[in-house]
Amino acid sequence: MYMRKIYWMTVAVVVCCLSSCYEDKGSYDYKLMNDVTVNFTMEATEFVMGDVLKVEPQLAFSLGEETNKLAYSWSLNRRQISTDRNLNWMADEEGKYMDLRLTVTDTETGVSYFYALSITVTSPYVNSAWVVLSEKEDGTAMLTYLRPTTKIVPGENGKEDESVYDCAVTKDVYGISNAGSSLGGKPVSISQHFVSSWAEDKPQDFTSWLWLVQQGGQGTIDVSGSTYKTEGTLSSMFIHGAYPQGFEPWRVYDMLYLSMAIGMDGKVYTRIKDSYKLFNNSSFMDELPLSYQQQPVDGTMIVRAPRFCDHGGTLLYDKNSKRYFHITDYQSWNGRKYCGRLIVPSITNESIYEKNPDWGKLDDMSDYEVLYVDAHSDDSWMGLKYAAVLRKSNRYFLQDFTIGDYWGGSSIDAEINSQTEVTSELGAIVKEDSQFALYYAQDYRPYLLISSGNSLYFYYFNGSKVYKYHQFDAPIKSIDVNNSSFQGDAGVGLENGEFYVLDFSTSVIRDVMNTGDSKEKIRFKQGGLGRVVEVIYKWKQAANWV
Repeated sequence: MYMRKIYWMTVAVVVCCLSSCYEDKGSYDYKLMNDVTVNFTMEATEFVMGDVLKVEPQLAFSLGEETNKLAYSWSLNRRQISTDRNLNWMADEEGKYMDLRLTVTDTETGVSYFYALSITVTSPYVNSAWVVLSEKEDGTAMLTYLRPTTKIVPGENGKEDESVYDCAVTKDVYGISNAGSSLGGKPVSISQHFVSSWAEDKPQDFTSWLWLVQQGGQGTIDVSGSTYKTEGTLSSMFIHGAYPQGFEPWRVYDMLYLSMAIGMDGKVYTRIKDSYKLFNNSSFMDELPLSYQQQPVDGTMIVRAPRFCDHGGTLLYDKNSKRYFHITDYQSWNGRKYCGRLIVPSITNESIYEKNPDWGKLDDMSDYEVLYVDAHSDDSWMGLKYAAVLRKSNRYFLQDFTIGDYWGGSSIDAEINSQTEVTSELGAIVKEDSQFALYYAQDYRPYLLISSGNSLYFYYFNGSKVYKYHQFDAPIKSIDVNNSSFQGDAGVGLENGEFYVLDFSTSVIRDVMNTGDSKEKIRFKQGGLGRVVEVIYKWKQAANWV
């Protein structure tokens, strides 16, 4: 009896449900859903503030026909930035891996569809760029940031529009980033430095920073490469909180662990950082400058070697003792630091001097005047190659040698590769204030740039010949090169406040060699910078340097 009652109750419930479904179907006009598939693509996902993001989404409809009643919402990390179908938005927020999302809503059904990509927006002053240190009319320092970009030039006579090299120029980038504050002093020099080549080390900041040396004003300061705010003053970094007696800063040079503060008189004061993950820890020793055999060395000719991390230091030519030193910057596997040691390179091919008794010796250059030395390429077997411009009486030479990578100990191997007397043309070009710049990637750019008054020349290593590149309207004050293998631009700053980006691509150099000129050699020009003191190509981070 009980089971029969349960049976009839179940039947009643089923009948009611069937009746309800039938009635619901009859009271609504059902339509097939026209689902939307949303998608969009971007050529790049990394931008700087001020960049305009233009995106045209691709929409696909399940019924094959576009729904008319759609609403659009673009958002960045849930902040709505546009309600247009196509995005045309100027980046105004910094952040890494932010969610750029398009939400499409069918206003008839209320159903929403979306698609998202991760983008990064950085400061407009983070990316690799030219930085010019100049002196304004009032005698104080100014930094100008020139970020390479492109612009569209309309085609003429039916030709297509052309995308050409350009620079986004920010004059007084320090003042803009510091609420109008002035550097205030007379500019002396500018140098970039890094913490690490490896992002996984999570250093304090992965961008390159700038040591700015000036007389007066804020003095010598370390400027962040991402915010352009002052991160430290050199004077406060000495162990007693002030400069040693008689010390006037000329340049500051940072490697991974070793920092060197170089004075106008060439004396070098050093510090060894506790950790490369913090830029300004530890203090400079002010009791005794860097010395060799109880005599101070001259640090005005230190090579800014691109790969000092792998090389275990860099090269220093000491004008006082007339010899080269490898100045060490290395930490062993067990944490022991070998930093600040001056090691005289040991020539492994001594017989080279027997065959060429007039060649300059790395440990005794007393017969020569070293005008310039820089690193120019890697030697996979030995270490790092260097090239030096030498003068002996009225004769000029180019010497090429290799210094081994340093891995601890008290010695380092070296080889003399060649010493070539340069054509007599160089003697007529080089002046006391001549500037030099050597391309690192010699396989792509076998050139040494030389300034002579208003004129820029280059020595072509493969042809052993000097060519005139361009004559400017004012004396050249500074040269630097973009050492990218595929670009090879050169930056030139003039006494009259003009800055140029020059094209050293193969096609342009070929024109200059064959005809003496090229219409394409000047890529960019900027005036009104006061008096240029120094030009550098600032890399975004250490991994970009070479």
